[in-house]
Amino acid sequence: MDSINGMRVDFTGDNNTILVLHKDKPGVIAEVTHIMYEKYKDLNIGNFRLSRPEKGGTALMTIEIDQIPPQELMEDINQLEKCGACFADSGNLKRKQEEKND
Repeated sequence: MDSINGMRVDFTGDNNTILVLHKDKPGVIAEVTHIMYEKYKDLNIGNFRLSRPEKGGTALMTIEIDQIPPQELMEDINQLEKCGACFADSGNLKRKQEEKND
């Protein structure tokens, strides 16, 4: 996968991945990672990327983690005022695409 809503992303679908569509404003990344640290201490971020077509517009966080993302985390992130949508994949995206191509 290389883009979502016109924003460049770089992930394979092999890893547990959280995608967060949000407003590009100061503190949003800190809010998301703070929730992860405070409520889900066992989650470990293996990779983090941010994509934004323009400063101050819509941005996309791509967070790859070692564990399966809890549904409650998605709900917590979706409750944040500056976050629009949150999607998680538990490393199955690539396998599903491969099955589809067979």
